[in-house]
Amino acid sequence: LLADYDLRAAWTADGGEVVPAVDKAAPAGPTAERPAIQPRRRPTEDPPEERHTLRLEAPLDQAVAALARRFALAPEIDAASLAARGIAPAEIVRVRVDNLTRDELFDAVVEPLGLAWNIDGGALRVFAPPASATSQPR
Repeated sequence: LLADYDLRAAWTADGGEVVPAVDKAAPAGPTAERPAIQPRRRPTEDPPEERHTLRLEAPLDQAVAALARRFALAPEIDAASLAARGIAPAEIVRVRVDNLTRDELFDAVVEPLGLAWNIDGGALRVFAPPASATSQPR
């Protein structure tokens, strides 16, 4: 604990006291002056991933556009794949979620309609996967 403040404990027969880590009053010489103890730096941790809350009731195309803007992406909705599954881009999406990551947020918007999403070259692409697909690509 003392090293964090460039201090050390100096012990004598009479007891101890807290002194600077480098004793400036001690005689000079290679063994007389101890180098200052450097406190260990804790490794920096990655900042926590940003979390999001969303309350939404809007057409899918508007919701995707708003989310894409929020994350500096261009919105792309594959209207042909949605039409093949009978889903209109104006289909109303209702979402109420708290404390989600970006990817979880995208999932919350598209999964209730059976859609999938991926990010492709700076664009948020929303599409209807083939009926036989078992996992959603990202």
